Amino acid sequence: MSFKRNRRDQLEITDPRAMRALAHPVRLDLLATLAGGAKTATECAEAVGESPQSCSYHLRTLAKYGFVERAEASNGKERPWQKVARGLHWSGADDADAARALAGTFLARDFRLVQEYLAAPPADWPEPMYAQSVLRLTPAEAEKLGEAMLSLLEPYFPAGRKDAPADAVDVWWASFGVPSKQ
Repeated sequence: MSFKRNRRDQLEITDPRAMRALAHPVRLDLLATLAGGAKTATECAEAVGESPQSCSYHLRTLAKYGFVERAEASNGKERPWQKVARGLHWSGADDADAARALAGTFLARDFRLVQEYLAAPPADWPEPMYAQSVLRLTPAEAEKLGEAMLSLLEPYFPAGRKDAPADAVDVWWASFGVPSKQ
């Protein structure tokens, strides 16, 4: 198995091969697409701008490592896929290079999403939520802070939020912290 599930319905990836398999932009886009619910390879293709054959290949790779699984078809003909958990967590304890490759792929995607937003922001939400700070932390404090941030954000995760106001929209949120070289 490539991962274990933690208490927050996040996959804790422990297999460096799974990290490397996930470190592909199309696969990250597919997981993001499936966050909205089960979809077929054709529906995924429309959402991510790839061919159905390409999406089918990438979905099978994600399934091989336990990130997605087949969902029940509503009509018996379609073959939809679904995520197995809401989120992901990994560390470089077993293979720092694999963990960095995965983090780099996520960061590239996050920056692409921000750049797309800045190029054409919606009129009703013109400014991205952005903040930066320098914190003085030990590694243990950084881990504790990350857990606290996840706890703060968790009530707003779309899959668990049943009481969202009608005008609520999905907001892509990314947070990261690295030691400063200054």
